[in-house]
Order: sequence, then C-alpha cells, then structure tokens
Amino acid sequence: MEMITTTIYIEQDFKELFTGYLFHRSEDVQQIESSLIDMDFKTIAKLSNMMRWSGSTHGFDHISEIGDTMEKCANQRDFIGVISQLELLKDFLERLEIIYI
Repeated sequence: MEMITTTIYIEQDFKELFTGYLFHRSEDVQQIESSLIDMDFKTIAKLSNMMRWSGSTHGFDHISEIGDTMEKCANQRDFIGVISQLELLKDFLERLEIIYI
C-alpha cells in the first residue's frame, strides 16, 4: 500500500523557520514518548499546549488539532488517548512533504 503524503509549498525564504519548527516537533515526539514511560502527564500537557498554539501559527492546523486533543487527554491522565494522538502526530510528520519554492 502506497503512503499518501501531505504536500505543502513554502517560500524558500522561510525554509530555516519551517525546518526548525518541524525539527522541534520531532523532538516533542521523543519527549512525549519518554514522558509516557514516566507517566509524566504534566510535561505532555505542556508540550501539547505549545503544539496547539504554534501549529496554526506556522500553517499546520492539523498539529494544532492534535496538540489540543493531546493536551485534554494529558490533563485527564488518559494514557491511551495520549498514545493515539502521538501516533497521529508521528504519522502526520512522516507523511509531510515540504517543497520550497
């Protein structure tokens, strides 16, 4: 089965900004995974909140939606809910293709 990608076109002038933003979301994935092991829902809620506010600002509404739901799950200490949202985030980042124009 072929993986469906999400393609976004961004002006070359913003390459550094978007590369950095997406790198930090990949770091968030690792931190959330570590926080799940420690059952550290406070850290997960904090990271999710940052994603919720920053996603739309950078043109990634889907990241904001994931962050919003994940933050709610973290605040409820919903382990399965956090994992579900984390998988959605990982899938989105994996399928994302950015073309700089």
